[in-house]
Amino acid sequence: MYAFATTISEQGPATESSGWARKVEVGKLGTAPVYQYNWSERTAGSAVAILQGTLALVKQDASLQNKLWTVQEGVPGPIQPSDPPVAPFAWTVERFGPQFSLTLQSASADPVTGAFQFVLSNAFPAFYSVYVEFADAEGHPIVPAAWTSRLPEGSSGFETATLKFLGFAPPTLAIAGIAMTTKQVTLEGSAPQGTATIHLTFGTLGALGWNSTVNALPLIVTGLLGYAVPWLMRGQAANPDQAWYNSLISNKRFLEEAVSAAGLLANASSTEEALRLLQQQIGTLLFGGSLPRLLAELNKQFDHTALIDGAQGLNWPLSGLLATLPGAVSGIVQTLSTPASFVQSFTMQLVVDAVVEVWPDPAHGAYPLKAASYRVTWEAGGECKHAEGTMNGLWTSCPVLASFPAVLGEGYVVVQAFVYDADGAVLAQGTVTSQAAQQPLGFLKEASGAIGSSTVYKPLMALNFNDINGYAWKPVSSSGSATHTALDCSNTGTRLCRLTGLSYNAAVRTLVYGWRPRGRGCFRATAGPAGSSCTGCRLCRCRPPRSSRSSPRRAACIRSRRSLAAMELRTTCFTTTARFRMSLGPSKWAIRRRSASLRA
Repeated sequence: MYAFATTISEQGPATESSGWARKVEVGKLGTAPVYQYNWSERTAGSAVAILQGTLALVKQDASLQNKLWTVQEGVPGPIQPSDPPVAPFAWTVERFGPQFSLTLQSASADPVTGAFQFVLSNAFPAFYSVYVEFADAEGHPIVPAAWTSRLPEGSSGFETATLKFLGFAPPTLAIAGIAMTTKQVTLEGSAPQGTATIHLTFGTLGALGWNSTVNALPLIVTGLLGYAVPWLMRGQAANPDQAWYNSLISNKRFLEEAVSAAGLLANASSTEEALRLLQQQIGTLLFGGSLPRLLAELNKQFDHTALIDGAQGLNWPLSGLLATLPGAVSGIVQTLSTPASFVQSFTMQLVVDAVVEVWPDPAHGAYPLKAASYRVTWEAGGECKHAEGTMNGLWTSCPVLASFPAVLGEGYVVVQAFVYDADGAVLAQGTVTSQAAQQPLGFLKEASGAIGSSTVYKPLMALNFNDINGYAWKPVSSSGSATHTALDCSNTGTRLCRLTGLSYNAAVRTLVYGWRPRGRGCFRATAGPAGSSCTGCRLCRCRPPRSSRSSPRRAACIRSRRSLAAMELRTTCFTTTARFRMSLGPSKWAIRRRSASLRA
């Protein structure tokens, strides 16, 4: 402090051309001139040390936390969809982490109508501008032909054909130690047809990344309403009128008037250049006639003497900020560690209703015979969901579909599927990693091997018949040594008699069943299908004899009764019921197999 005071004293009083500051007339209040005192370069340089020390002390004072300095609290866990979404949108996502003190509380959209909504809070002691740009599926910008500009007349230079001003995110914690009553702001709009992605560009009072389109507006609004007005208020009372100030900075008329004056910064090429222009001209803007509405409001709140006295140092907060741009001070001043602009993007399909397809083991072609239930897990972004259901063994419809409503459609997902028997033992499982926006497709791997041509069968399931339910598969209670159970052979004509054999060709997934026929008038059986693993025959067709005399045809039928008649039945995992081209009658038969599940 002593060095700073010595520097001021050595330069002499402020005049129009010399001294510790340059005295500049910036306007009049009534007939009284209004002066602004611009620091000399020596004064500004000497102020760095005292500013650095003061800022360090402020950040060590816990009572000033969330008033003059803040610490952004992290948000535990990843972003997640909200259930139900905010009406009338198709989806809502919450739990976004803060970015440079700006926190997106929620994002909502409807891909069908194009409507979107963003809810923001801003712990930064400066305004953020929010711009929106729309892109198609290939990433090309879309010109929103139906967009109505939200900028005041004469400010079109702060938009482009594709980059549109959406609104401001004002400070929602504190400005210059004055608590804010607005805790969040909601910005809404409608995306043009064909929009796949929405890009939000945020601009504020930051050190790097200057964008003349998006940064000029928050800088001039913050300079006028966030620096100049609080300076005038602090000169009048130890406890400023917080209600009046909150009303002032949320008034659309004052915001639009400040935006209309932003042309001053249109040609600035950096934050430093823009700050220098504003600190030189801020008094002229306020007292020189560019902001009549704001000046009229200030005249209602303060008398002329107070305003004239306050105008002398109106630009000092900005001068101090400029002085802290270089060197080590940037590690203390929050503004200097914040980028002037940054982008955050959202796809219109940020949240999707996902469906997972679970297919049988390709080496089998069907689900395990004893499959009683399944469980599918969806893990993405640190979040895990699951879907469960029952299965009907071999006859479960294929594929099994597991639904996961309202999941994030961005990034990758790990899907795991498990199939259990009635006792909870794992019969098959599978894992797949896929892009979440795509419909994941997974194949199971069974715990036991697939059926081969050398498979030996044992009875596990029997086809039972009753007059009410017809045919149905039932587990057998005991196993015998034969390849069949008793059939009702008392009938004659075209009725089948005994199941004599069963063979499986794994290469072509073909089951061949053999029966011994009963009846009269049967033709000699012919050769079975090529490639089957048994020498099978087609089922003979029996007809009544034309006469009581013996005939070659009858003899053939008699001989065929001692031969093996067979039928080929091809099955795949897409069918749930085997369809026979014959009448089995009210009988039952069983199948033998070695392993615990029959695969067809």
